[in-house]
Amino acid sequence: MNILETSKNVYFIGIKGAGMTAIAEFLHARGKDISGSDTEERFFTDEILTHMGVRVKTGFKKENITDETDLVIFSTAYDKTNPEIVYARENKIQLLSYPEALGMLIELFPESVAVSGTHGKTTITALLGWVLERGGKDPSVIIGARSNNWHSNARAGKGKIFVFEADEYQDKFKYYKPTTIILNNIDYDHPDFFKDMHQYRETFISFIKNISPKGILYANYDNLETRNILKNSEAHIVWYGENKFADWELISRRALDDGSQSIKIAFNDSVYGEFKIPLIGKHNALNCLPVVALSHKHAIPIDTLKEAFSSFQGTVRRLEVIGWHKDILIIDDYAHHPTEIRASLNAVRESYPNRRIVCVFQPHTFSRTEALLDDFANAWRDANEVILLDIFGSARESAGSISSDDLAKKAKAYNENIIRLSGPEDAVLYLQGKLREGDILLTMGAGETWKVAEELNSYFLSS
Repeated sequence: MNILETSKNVYFIGIKGAGMTAIAEFLHARGKDISGSDTEERFFTDEILTHMGVRVKTGFKKENITDETDLVIFSTAYDKTNPEIVYARENKIQLLSYPEALGMLIELFPESVAVSGTHGKTTITALLGWVLERGGKDPSVIIGARSNNWHSNARAGKGKIFVFEADEYQDKFKYYKPTTIILNNIDYDHPDFFKDMHQYRETFISFIKNISPKGILYANYDNLETRNILKNSEAHIVWYGENKFADWELISRRALDDGSQSIKIAFNDSVYGEFKIPLIGKHNALNCLPVVALSHKHAIPIDTLKEAFSSFQGTVRRLEVIGWHKDILIIDDYAHHPTEIRASLNAVRESYPNRRIVCVFQPHTFSRTEALLDDFANAWRDANEVILLDIFGSARESAGSISSDDLAKKAKAYNENIIRLSGPEDAVLYLQGKLREGDILLTMGAGETWKVAEELNSYFLSS
């Protein structure tokens, strides 16, 4: 019997994490009593938890766990020394890590779609979930960021399909056995856990073997690493990409004046349809391909698909427009890997070719900055000015042997307009007097750069 079904009182350690809140939503919808703990830091999930009426305790203390608790789910951001984990283990309360709980959740659905890859997971997951909803499939969905259509990062449906964002970090893949996998790309990341590209590649190879015998693998033909690891795969593969050898091919695309784009897609060398999507950039056009392929598999009418695409509102921090002020456009983006930075900057440059782009970037983790230093250095070619903030560490990595000064020095070889500032507050003060009509401010990173976008948006609103 699945313990997620039998438990009645579930306690979450690190409940504000996107994935943790999502599972809490699922279990809450199934009638479970949910509580949990976290830090004082504000997350977008605070609003979701409050709406659910979930009790969130600040700090981690063994007294937080009541006698009625029969299951504890903990974020992998915390280790076995966490006092609440220690207490649960000593008192023989059932303990599950987030990926273990997600793996058990997968078992509850006849069809599960794992959206994987280094880049594009969040957008694909949110878009696929939205398309399936509009197609009447009533799916359940877990996304790594808040969907602007649902104002949440989870949807607890009553249908047979479960779509979830499958994160490779910390080898979470080993807990997931989906019926369907979307493999969007493989591009070395998370050097604090995966020592080299070989180890990183191996986690995807192992994951593919987890797919059910009758499952389908949707894979990006444009990505060389993906093609290489699937050469000898026995899975049924459906290819997509900007390539004539792909089953689903992006034939053409064009940027539209309203900030959207029109894309034309072919299936088995015949035109399948032309769609308008409210997302900019080539990377987002390609992100639509596996969604179209899966909607075709589920017999969703093409007119419904077109309506779903046009009404999709994106997710938080994925080229999200924060505000327009005196012809100054503020956009916030989660890009924290060189490939993502290039893709997002290219998308903005393509849509606004004659505007000055000011980019604020905060490197995320010392290990990633050091491992990908040269790649980071030449990632800002499409920006007119780049403001580099201090490196944002993590719970597992508070210091390192590299700094943003090292990155700035290398980056100036490719873009001479590199400015070094300390934190978000310094960037806000600097930009208040520097931004002018026609500028685009693009804040990027997985740390605190979103604060720059929010603070400047508030500043312009009040001025």
